Amino acid sequence: MAKKTLVWNTSPATLAAKITNVQHDIIEEVQYIIEDEIDIAANEMRNSIETRGTGYVSPRGRAPQSLKESGRVEDGVMLSRVESGMVSPTAGRFGWGIRNQPVPEYFLEQEYDVTVGGNPPMHALTDAWLGAKTRYIARVKRLLTGRG
Repeated sequence: MAKKTLVWNTSPATLAAKITNVQHDIIEEVQYIIEDEIDIAANEMRNSIETRGTGYVSPRGRAPQSLKESGRVEDGVMLSRVESGMVSPTAGRFGWGIRNQPVPEYFLEQEYDVTVGGNPPMHALTDAWLGAKTRYIARVKRLLTGRG
């Protein structure tokens, strides 16, 4: 019995052009995924700052009473400094200091250290990064396998 064979009826130049188009489309879609995920992660980080409270209520804080009691918003600076953006055609960042601005030590203390009074670390940046990484990998796998 004869084996089926693959017959090329396209010139190598046409085939190369098609491959280049596919490569361009994949790069463009991955850029979109990166932009989308860093925006989602920045919003998750803001939400964590607003809701992962220490129980401390500042008498001078300008946040709504509900956030003073439950979140880490006193003057709004840590919250307002959360940013997201592309830093190159294939890389994005979110968090504080994404364009190499200095990050106040206080932000990092809230994020990683046990705070005054024994309150646990906030982990807003850490948790948002883990979520973004997991979603990014799943979305790129779906893109490359054609399943989504």
